[in-house]
Amino acid sequence: MGSAIKSARKAVVVAWLRTYFRVMSQVAPDAAVRRAVDIWCTLPTNTGRRKDNRTEPGERVEVDAGGRTIVAETWGEGPVVYLAHGWGGWRGQVASFAAPLVAEGLQVVTFDCLSHGDSDPGEHGPGRSSGGEMIESFRWVYDRFGPARAVVGHSLGCASACRVLLAGAQAERLCLVSPNPDMAAIGRGFARQIGLAPRLDEQFLAANEKFAHRSMHDFDIAPMGATGQLPGATIIHDELDKEVPLAVARQIAADWPGATLVTTHGLGHHRILIDPDVITQVTKAVVG
Repeated sequence: MGSAIKSARKAVVVAWLRTYFRVMSQVAPDAAVRRAVDIWCTLPTNTGRRKDNRTEPGERVEVDAGGRTIVAETWGEGPVVYLAHGWGGWRGQVASFAAPLVAEGLQVVTFDCLSHGDSDPGEHGPGRSSGGEMIESFRWVYDRFGPARAVVGHSLGCASACRVLLAGAQAERLCLVSPNPDMAAIGRGFARQIGLAPRLDEQFLAANEKFAHRSMHDFDIAPMGATGQLPGATIIHDELDKEVPLAVARQIAADWPGATLVTTHGLGHHRILIDPDVITQVTKAVVG
């Protein structure tokens, strides 16, 4: 009953947005684009992204990010493994991988990007962020803890990890769980979903780039992997992922020299983080 009510409410909200943006695209296009960017950059709050998958709390570490505080959490000692959460997620969501990695003699470091979890709000205020801010958050944490044995990313955390590594951070291995698709394509799909006029697409994408201080192409994983400048990657993706089609992971694996694709069935975009077999696959990918 509860899920039916939620679905009905969502349908009403989507219908209202589509009507609003159809009208505003005609009478006030600039205002329509600004409002679309505001919605795009507002963090989702669904419960799947706020799951606490820690088996036990680690050591809380506060990382200075140019006057703002990023909350990190660590377990164990040894070579570092970073766990990078996705859009709207937090460190506890990806901490499902921590205990097995610590058992292998590794130090696990995970963190809340600015405006996520327990970290301070970023430059755009509470509840709003950008992919660019996620990249910068990772960089601040990397500067604190240093080179890594491996990086494990989930969703948009995969692109953040790849971009930080291409910028000079060091890691021997990389594991991408449910990696994000081409961001410009997502942006256009979002614009269609809310009813923004197609003629405003490029203006909308440009406004997003200004907001994030990054090109939309900075988050495209397949071209980053194709450079040959990143470590070998294990890519894990569910066949029934409703947020990111399996075809995305297949394309990334095809373009990435030496990449390995592991597929699951029925775990979706978030439950994949707590599946015992996936946790084992990630551990093997990191330990080698």
